[in-house]
Amino acid sequence: MFEKTAKIRCVPVWMAQPVASVLRPFSKRLYGTTVALTIMTQIDCEDPKMGTHTLNDYYQELAAHWSRKA
Repeated sequence: MFEKTAKIRCVPVWMAQPVASVLRPFSKRLYGTTVALTIMTQIDCEDPKMGTHTLNDYYQELAAHWSRKA
């Protein structure tokens, strides 16, 4: 009744790189996609801090502004 198939949640990098090498002779597109995804998952992407104004502050300012108008 509740039979579920197992799902792969992640693939270790050490496993993805050889898989990409095996794919290369058969599909250049799939090889390129696999290599790109492998590289992108290894890069830690953090955005720079742009300001100190938070969304919560913005909503509080809006609420104060509209409560003065009412």
